[in-house]
Formats: sequence, structure tokens, C-alpha cells
Amino acid sequence: MGVISSPTVDNGEKFMQIHVGQIYIEKNTHYGFNSNFQHKISEELTDLVKPSEFFIREYGEDFQLIFRMSAKRRFKRRPLHKQHYEQTEIWGPTVFRKDKNVEYTIFLPYYDKEDDSPDRLKNALTRLLDAIIYVLHDFLQMDTTALERQKDRIIADILADPNMVYGPDSDWAIMKALPYPVLK
Repeated sequence: MGVISSPTVDNGEKFMQIHVGQIYIEKNTHYGFNSNFQHKISEELTDLVKPSEFFIREYGEDFQLIFRMSAKRRFKRRPLHKQHYEQTEIWGPTVFRKDKNVEYTIFLPYYDKEDDSPDRLKNALTRLLDAIIYVLHDFLQMDTTALERQKDRIIADILADPNMVYGPDSDWAIMKALPYPVLK
């Protein structure tokens, strides 16, 4: 991952950016969110959360915060920090001083029984935002009041926009349906 520059506001003051990315390492555990989702949720988090004195003192004013979203069916290893939101695991922080990034990986539970559930994506988003709020508040001592107030709206906005997930005609869906094990 390359260096992510720290944006400035009109008065020249730097502000922290929060990014959300996805990495799925376990076979068939993907929620179907795409890069539009990543951009939207990153923008929302950046707008609603400001760095704490603790974060600035620990990492610096120009560090970015990155959350990697993943999923697994079973949790075997004990993470550095484990938050029990229905087995959600939070790993981190991993600090990349050269790139000025602080990363956490959030492993959401992936339940096959939810595959056809209309609430599958809502449950995943709720678990993800709950875990992000937990990290921001409990580990990084950031004020999450605005984010907590806007959580339901953020989830509703993402779920209401079909451009946030891969559709049935997307490359992801087509590759997953192939008879050979590309993504199965």
C-alpha cells in the first residue's frame, strides 16, 4: 500500500482520514460490497470522527486510520483484541510508520444460513460499524457520539443504494458461478 496523503481544510489544518477496505481470505466468505461502498463508508467515517489527543500523541497528526473488513466462518486463533459482537474479531493495531497508517482488521462472522436473508447485509454493516465504534472509542479514545447518532442512517443509505454491492451481472457474481474453482 502506498502513502496516503493527509488532506487539509481551507485554513491549512490537517485532518485524519479513515479508510475502509476489504480482504477476504476464507473461501466463499464475501459480503458483496464493492469499491463504491468502501468510498462511501470511508467518507462518512472521516466526516464524523476526529482524531483524539491520544491518537495524535501516539501516532502523529498525519497518520491515517484503516479498517480492513473480512469475514470467517470459524474463529480459531485468539486475536490481540477480541470483541464479542457475535464472534466479531478485531486484530490490531498494525502500524506502518513509513506510510503513516494505523490498521485494524475486523473479521465479521459469516453465516451460510444468512445467504438468502434480506438482513444479511444489514447485519454485516451493523457488526462492522459496532466494531469500528468500539476501536475508535475504547482503544483510540475518540469521540464517537456523532457516528453513533448517524449509524442507522449510514446503514440505511448504503442498503438503499444498489451501487454499493455487486449485482447479479457483476464480474464477481459471474466468476463465483463458474464451474471451476476460481472463487469457490
